[in-house]
Amino acid sequence: MSLIVVHYDEIALKGGRRRLFVRELVRNIRRASAALAEPPVKVLHDRILLGPLSDDALDAARRRLADLPGVSWYAPVSQLPLHVESLATVAESAVDAECLSEKGSDPLDSRGLTPFRIGSKSPASFRVRARRSNKEFPLKSNEIEREVGRMIQERTGWPVDLEGAELTVHVNVVEDAILTYRDKIRGPGGLPVGSTGTLVALLSGGIDSPVAAYKMMCRGCRVVLVHFHNFSPDAVGVRRKLIELARDLARFQPVSLLYLVPFAKVQADLVAAVPPRMRMVAYRRAMLRLATPILEAERAQGFVVGDSVGQVASQTPENLRATYPATPYPVFAPLIGENKQSIMRLAREIGTYETSIQPYDDCCQLLLARSPETRCTLEEITACEERLPIEQHYEDVRGETEVRDVVYGE
Repeated sequence: MSLIVVHYDEIALKGGRRRLFVRELVRNIRRASAALAEPPVKVLHDRILLGPLSDDALDAARRRLADLPGVSWYAPVSQLPLHVESLATVAESAVDAECLSEKGSDPLDSRGLTPFRIGSKSPASFRVRARRSNKEFPLKSNEIEREVGRMIQERTGWPVDLEGAELTVHVNVVEDAILTYRDKIRGPGGLPVGSTGTLVALLSGGIDSPVAAYKMMCRGCRVVLVHFHNFSPDAVGVRRKLIELARDLARFQPVSLLYLVPFAKVQADLVAAVPPRMRMVAYRRAMLRLATPILEAERAQGFVVGDSVGQVASQTPENLRATYPATPYPVFAPLIGENKQSIMRLAREIGTYETSIQPYDDCCQLLLARSPETRCTLEEITACEERLPIEQHYEDVRGETEVRDVVYGE
């Protein structure tokens, strides 16, 4: 039978609320692919068993589960009858999967196993790891490990290494079956998207903000994306980049909702009212203020930004202290202590880097001072903002904002 076992770790620590987190993870697995919408799901103590699966669903699971927050690891598994005799099949399937040459022509041995000729890519060492959650099974975990390991070694001659083995054969004895698998495929871990509420991410189009959004997705947040732009309606290339970036992030949540908010009129008023040295702080405050109605409409609990202390002039502690009070809602900065190299490394890992580095002059790069202020005070910036027609800006932005549902793979 074609099955997938999905293991979660942090969810298992949630006590009485664990069921809610597991339910959200199952829901996200269902939404990840049409091929995963129908197969049966069985929830075990710290695992989810998905299947039996068709070949299409098995391929879809292998492609999509590695991207889903909440998944610690997953593996294609074989499900065998709950009998001691099934351990022979565990050994045979482990060898069969590793050996490249055909089965030998020797007759079955006394245990009913066909000897193998070992291929050139045999593992340097192996071990067996067993878990017995069904305590009625006659062999204990260590006895299962010894029995399966003995059968594998007799057939192959592979050396055993209990600490650093190249191949690990896993045997799980559950309520009504024996599950066996070899390769664990790592997922993002964390919590399933949607289990801890909604946040609004200010998506700049650069490297940092998509990574910040991803990190909050891994903390269980549904993240709505908001981008402020100066482009005209016919700027197809710019729009395409932002949609592609939202699609990159949709790998990690069922759908990415993208707001494209015009900023040109607001920026023109800011240029007239704010000295050049403080404009970046003013721009960012205006974005938080204009995005607050979007946050409230989405019933979100706060904002996500890609700030990293000291990376640019607008991200000094003093300037951040002057920026964040523009909104009454919390501002989360998950990259605040990261350096640029670590952020770029994670961007490459999650697949947003190549899209982020596509050329694009965002609105924050226009009309900036050569020597921007690094220690702006809240009193200074709010005094400049008193001359801004912020209520009119709200009305203009509301009528011209574009909203798109962006689905991964579409």
